[in-house]
Amino acid sequence: MANAASGSPAAKTSAAATRQIVLNKIRSKWGKFSEQDLSALKSKDDVVSQLVAKYGLEHAQAQRDVDTLMENRQLEVRPFPQAHGRPKVRPGLQHAKLIVPTKGP
Repeated sequence: MANAASGSPAAKTSAAATRQIVLNKIRSKWGKFSEQDLSALKSKDDVVSQLVAKYGLEHAQAQRDVDTLMENRQLEVRPFPQAHGRPKVRPGLQHAKLIVPTKGP
């Protein structure tokens, strides 16, 4: 079974579906979130901060409420993993030229 870290299309769809489920739960539980607010949420910390700001909850209570609502789901939709730095090149190929054939006259 693919997971979100694999970068497969199914995992990406699953992550997007999970995000939508979480946003729907947030929308139904806390009605003061506008569509713009919901689309701007990137993490659980964002939800907690917004609850504190919009509802005047204590941070600890907001954190407990969000943890309960999220049920170990992630809000983030992670992009495909990217290589850090430059691509690895096999020894001896660092100075290889790429010759591209051109069309004649």
